[in-house]
Amino acid sequence: MKNICFTICSLSNSGGTERVSSIVANALSKKYNVFFVSYIKDGNVFFHLDKNIKVHYLLRNKLERKLRHFPWYVQRRYQHFLRKNRINIVIDVDILMAEISARACFDTGCKLISWDHFNYTYMQGTERKQNALNLIRKHASQLVVLTKADKQMYLDNKEFKSDFITQIYNPLPFFKESSIEHKGHKVLALGRFAYQKGFDYLLKAWVIVEEKMSDWTLEIVGDDGKDEAGLHELKNQLGLKHVSLQLATKDVNTKYEEASIYALSSRFEGFPMVLLEATSMSLPIVAFDCKTGPNEIITDGENGFLVEPENVELFAEKLMALMSNDELRAEMGRKAYESSKRFTIDKIVGEWEKLIDELK
Repeated sequence: MKNICFTICSLSNSGGTERVSSIVANALSKKYNVFFVSYIKDGNVFFHLDKNIKVHYLLRNKLERKLRHFPWYVQRRYQHFLRKNRINIVIDVDILMAEISARACFDTGCKLISWDHFNYTYMQGTERKQNALNLIRKHASQLVVLTKADKQMYLDNKEFKSDFITQIYNPLPFFKESSIEHKGHKVLALGRFAYQKGFDYLLKAWVIVEEKMSDWTLEIVGDDGKDEAGLHELKNQLGLKHVSLQLATKDVNTKYEEASIYALSSRFEGFPMVLLEATSMSLPIVAFDCKTGPNEIITDGENGFLVEPENVELFAEKLMALMSNDELRAEMGRKAYESSKRFTIDKIVGEWEKLIDELK
């Protein structure tokens, strides 16, 4: 049985990266011995991990976290862990983790899979990302990307050969046996309170919506971002009365059940888990057609609407088109549910197992 080790920055974060890596690790633990190495320990593990998954922290407290300024020391600690536990394959959750794992894997017999959880353009041109990509070219066996568009961007830029890149979608964290009928008048958005998620655009769009659809509410749920105070301030400046900003919850199913439309206002994405979750919960989507991911989940006019990025007025218009038409909303919700079946965990974990088993 192979020993598989996931490397991540922090298991205490509540974002999509942590959610999906936990889901994949749990599924793979049924076939392999699975470990999780968290670069830092700054809280409890947020998402559920099966009890047979062993968790190890490289930097366990504030004093040890100062050692991040000495990467050679962290690499040596990680290399010791890999050898001690006879790890066969390391899977980096975020290509920047290659700064630690690529050299740690050297001379251990470990194969390295680098998993890009953002997209090709994210941090492109920065010295740090370029260094990480150079390490991946030199030391990794595979680069896993989330979308077809992302794989094509890597190939177009001729940085990697086609057989070096594997495209695997993120899986659904849960799946309902049948579609759901929604009756409420609530629009939902989930994500970190951060610039990437574009909640400032969503609030500005809601100014238009609130004037015409006063019986609808907007709920934005998130945390672990730097923009929470700014969003509260913007909400007050815009005079919005039917908007709530709430902290993240593990009970996201209830949030989806209470809503009738899902809104994604992001400036950029990797492969947005929230859209998979929303479609599986029979919610029609209004989303900016940002890079990357939304247009590989949403078929415009079928299971939702794709909107030109940053076009706040059109975003508001599409929201109101769904709000004002019960039949359209229900039909798009049913089609959203059917489209989500492409991303069930059994299908996606099968692709991971194939990659792991064929790795030379």
